[in-house]
Amino acid sequence: MKRGFKSQCEKRAIELRKQLGLESTSPLSATELSDQVNVTIWSTLDIDGLGLQDLRQLTEIDADSWSAFTLRIENKHLVVYNSSQSPARINSVCMHELSHIILGHELHNAHVSSEGHLVPSNYNKEQEDEADWLGGHLELNGFEMMRGVKNSHGMDHKTFSRFEMVLTGHYHVASYQDNIWYLGSQLEFFWSDAHDPKYFHIIDTETREIEKILNPYTLFHKVLYNDSEMDYNNYNVSDLDGKFVKVVVINKTDSFVFDRFIDRIQNQDIHELKIAETFEEFSGESVNDESVSVEDTTQMLDSYIDAVDTDLDKDTLKGLMRGLFVEAQSLEIV
Repeated sequence: MKRGFKSQCEKRAIELRKQLGLESTSPLSATELSDQVNVTIWSTLDIDGLGLQDLRQLTEIDADSWSAFTLRIENKHLVVYNSSQSPARINSVCMHELSHIILGHELHNAHVSSEGHLVPSNYNKEQEDEADWLGGHLELNGFEMMRGVKNSHGMDHKTFSRFEMVLTGHYHVASYQDNIWYLGSQLEFFWSDAHDPKYFHIIDTETREIEKILNPYTLFHKVLYNDSEMDYNNYNVSDLDGKFVKVVVINKTDSFVFDRFIDRIQNQDIHELKIAETFEEFSGESVNDESVSVEDTTQMLDSYIDAVDTDLDKDTLKGLMRGLFVEAQSLEIV
């Protein structure tokens, strides 16, 4: 891939969005873009004279063999896509074809093989690679929204399987599956981001290597207080300056040492201090307290529900509580 290609594409994408009255990061549909660049888009259902058997061959029997193609008729372009695909994939493949046109790629001839297959006369890998980058802000099923909490809805990530690499934001936790890379947020926004390393990323468009640059600045700090395992008289509270601090009491055997530790924190230049000293609000006659885990909030919610004596579907209850927890996290600090 040519040096500077990615930056040129970024500038061109911003220009096209401005022409359409969109912000530089606003979503853009293939239909809007095709109108702007004077390209016609058809589905297989729009082709006059296409017989039912031919349509079935294209959209059912050989539906996985093709996604979309581009024809040039005199000085105009026509993109035809496979109508059997999902709306998200249709938009994706049409964007791929439009990218070829906008980049001025040469269209190649095709011929019918002896087996009856329509194949291109040649294949330009560099041009295909140039149209094969995808960056998004996607909500995909099966990826972690925060540590230990996976999204159970959204699009299937296989919709984007044709791309070599998909780099996306939206979820604050970094994760990788197949060709999908959630980069994670570059900094901490909520308590759910605490103690989860955040990175900036530099992409080498020639080698396709991605370098991760650790963000050394953090905003949230959680202290799991257990004075049977640590001497808090020597705890370096100066590291808490400029942070939101939460002290979760796991075990407190000496109230004087604890109060002195809290005083030392409050004397620092912190934004806020929260103390979770007990979990008495979770106790009840129907709950086996010994089985409740307090390692983190989501595990505590799950173990609490497991400990409740009820005939209700516990998996459903866990899903509802995790959803409420995610919503509460987003509202905690604005």
